[in-house]
Amino acid sequence: MKKKTRYVSLIEILVVVAIIGILASLLLPSLKTARKQAKSASCLNNLRQFGVYTSLHLDDHDGNIPSRLITYDASHPDRNMGFNNARWHQFLGEYMSYNGNDHLVAPIFSCPDQTIFTHMTTGEKITKSLAYYVNPYPDSSGRSPWIDNVNVSEATEDYVNISEILKPAVLASIYDTAQGWEGVTPHSGAGGFTSAAEGEGVIDNPSPQPAANADPELLMGYKAIPAQGGTYYTRGAIDFRHPRQSANTVHFDGSATRLLNGGVKNKNMVNQ
Repeated sequence: MKKKTRYVSLIEILVVVAIIGILASLLLPSLKTARKQAKSASCLNNLRQFGVYTSLHLDDHDGNIPSRLITYDASHPDRNMGFNNARWHQFLGEYMSYNGNDHLVAPIFSCPDQTIFTHMTTGEKITKSLAYYVNPYPDSSGRSPWIDNVNVSEATEDYVNISEILKPAVLASIYDTAQGWEGVTPHSGAGGFTSAAEGEGVIDNPSPQPAANADPELLMGYKAIPAQGGTYYTRGAIDFRHPRQSANTVHFDGSATRLLNGGVKNKNMVNQ
């Protein structure tokens, strides 16, 4: 007896295609979310490594936290030793393994969720990146953890010691910040809560902001423009660029965590 051949009808094919389309629409958002979470986790690993480098520096310098910026006056014996006009990332860079003279080419200074990849004026792909910055907020004594040493002599050079940090597991040390025209977070206003992009008409100045005399539990103002989103900033504020409007940070005890937009407390930013 000859076996009857059965053919697949067009309607059956369309039903299968429709089912595949429905499954894809259900899975794609989950895959997108998983990808974003993976990028955020990679960023947290960068910050944990910064915590390790900071710890190594503390061990080598009697517990003194590096300067955010240091410039020496003419009398300082280290003026010509290579660290005049040095910034915080250069001090941590001493503990990194990388090729070349400019350690900002190292991948650790790039955040997987950053949105600046080309030079603002030339359009060329950036070869170095700095998508993180240190905590600039002063305590009641007027000294920030990563203190500026500007035009200092050997006698006036000053550092905050890790023993002075009252709550190292709470106080943010290094965290996500917005980038400038060449892919590097601008030093002016860096790490603060006020974002600005000259020429773009972008300014975000939430209130309240961190202050030495504020209640430690006071919540910082909600940023209306939480993330950089590809705009070149002239003030590189904290950047809530990760899922759920979060910014990643490493604390002074080396632990890394997420800070939520509108959920940052004064004690997270001020040593109190």
